[in-house]
Amino acid sequence: MNVITRRKNKSNFNLKSIFLFFFAFFHLQIGAVELPTLTLKPEAVSFENFPIWHFEDTRGDLEITSLEKESLHSEIQNSRFYIPVHSSIHWFGLQLKNESDSHLDIILYLDESFMESLDLYESIDGQWKVSRNGLSVPISDRTLKNRNPSFPIHLKPGESRRLFLRLDSKFQLLTAGIVIDSIEGFHRSEQILTGVYWFYFGCAFIIITYNFFLYISLKERLYLYYVIHAFFYMVFVAVYSGFEIYLIPNSQTHYLLNVSISIAAMVFVKFTRVLLDTKSNLPTIDKILKIYFWIFLISSFIIVVEIKLYHYLIMIGVPMMFSIFIMGIVATANKIKLSFFYLSGVSWYIFGIVMIGGVNAGFFPYNMITRYSFLLGSIFEFMVFSLAIANRIKTLQQDRLSYHNLLLNSEKKAKKMLQAKVEERTTELNAANIQLIKMSYLDWLTGLYNRRYLDRKLPVLWEQTSGPDSIISLIMCDIDYFKMYNDTYGHPAGDQVIETCAEAIKSSITHKNSIGVRYGGEEFLILLPNMNEKETYSLAEEIRIKIMNLQIPHSGSPLNFLTMSFGLATVNPRDTESSELIKLADSSLYKSKTGGRNQVSIHSEKPQIN
Repeated sequence: MNVITRRKNKSNFNLKSIFLFFFAFFHLQIGAVELPTLTLKPEAVSFENFPIWHFEDTRGDLEITSLEKESLHSEIQNSRFYIPVHSSIHWFGLQLKNESDSHLDIILYLDESFMESLDLYESIDGQWKVSRNGLSVPISDRTLKNRNPSFPIHLKPGESRRLFLRLDSKFQLLTAGIVIDSIEGFHRSEQILTGVYWFYFGCAFIIITYNFFLYISLKERLYLYYVIHAFFYMVFVAVYSGFEIYLIPNSQTHYLLNVSISIAAMVFVKFTRVLLDTKSNLPTIDKILKIYFWIFLISSFIIVVEIKLYHYLIMIGVPMMFSIFIMGIVATANKIKLSFFYLSGVSWYIFGIVMIGGVNAGFFPYNMITRYSFLLGSIFEFMVFSLAIANRIKTLQQDRLSYHNLLLNSEKKAKKMLQAKVEERTTELNAANIQLIKMSYLDWLTGLYNRRYLDRKLPVLWEQTSGPDSIISLIMCDIDYFKMYNDTYGHPAGDQVIETCAEAIKSSITHKNSIGVRYGGEEFLILLPNMNEKETYSLAEEIRIKIMNLQIPHSGSPLNFLTMSFGLATVNPRDTESSELIKLADSSLYKSKTGGRNQVSIHSEKPQIN
């Protein structure tokens, strides 16, 4: 901060008064904080990597009431920021301006969860409103029950609001970003990321559980090392991503759980020594691995004592893990048994560790690949090492079996093994063929049946429902003004709309033996055996209303949102050909289209509908 030294001059009171006047005027002028302005509109409320005011409070004693009265050496930087190895409080500032005539509800959030505190200060009617968040605030006390610090903000039409964020982190050498999004966009992004993480946790849990039972069954210590390593790495992922906050709302426990990465690395070193038998095959590397083991063990205690030293683990851990990758190359070059499995698994693991470590240290840019590749690397590592252990155990068992059955007829044994392999392979091929046949009848985009399946199924269904009182109903529907939607929003958005409509159809057709079909482009068919005209009409109305209630924006529609039109027909299979049913439904759909769209029409002139 600028410091202005005042000279005391008691002999000249007037001169002193003039000096103090100009001092106060000048001080207030240079102390005013000019914040970057972010203009918001209903169609533009999602922002990343935007300019933001930043000040590093190295003393940590700056208050919001004095923030705009101080003369600060601040800077304008990107909203994705890097926390260096300094124990400082970081202030960020921004002005939001609603240029529209409507109210705007947005979410301002940090895309990482590991900050000790993140407090939002909003200037409302001349007063500072503060909202607190971060690890120090339990999830139950947060306005938004989200693992990442998140703040809902409401802006009136034409309103401008100054915001300041006060960030305190016990972690250093880390990267995070401040993001602004709509409520829908925020929840959509969070759902996607949560799905990715829970897919990872599900895969990891299955692999760990499977190998744990193998350890219980076989009593092979290699399985135990593997299970411990995988378990603690999964704990680290849960902690690093912030999901443990939902179970353990204590920030101190969060910091203690970061020791999981040291334990995972320590056990991984032990696993490496046993798998490659480095004591016998690579004595020099074995000694280095012993040193690594003790380094990771000591770092575990250091993290427990002081989490602010966590960045030292990053500094030493990434190079050490990369050197383990080099050791894998050496082992493969020396043709050590299972070294290729090891190198394959460790390659993915090291790739993920180096990526996330490099992002945190500022060596690599932050993006979806560099931030989340460690999840993919971890899953591949788990699977490959699981196969490596299984291969090793299988080899040991075969050696023992050969030793005990040396006098048995080798030819007979070979034939039995071959027969078992052939049967296994045959079973696998049959299962694969069945799966391929099933996939060939499904539409790749929507998961509904395709036209090929309809052409095969309709004649069979026609014969099965050929009784005197049997009926078959058909709903034909398509998306209104779809070509205009594609031209306006693009084909990816068009595909997304088709998927959304297909999901609405799938969730609505619960009638026994009903079949949903993507007939082509944006057109769908719903085949309904033994459903009368009234029930069919109700089902079509249900889907139409469901699509309309989604309120998907469509500037080319008179209603300004997406709608669908429906045509239905009901016939007795004994009196009508299957092709006629489709023609009747198509004719009904044409009525809906020419009658104004977003409606249900039937082929008969006097439908029996209430």
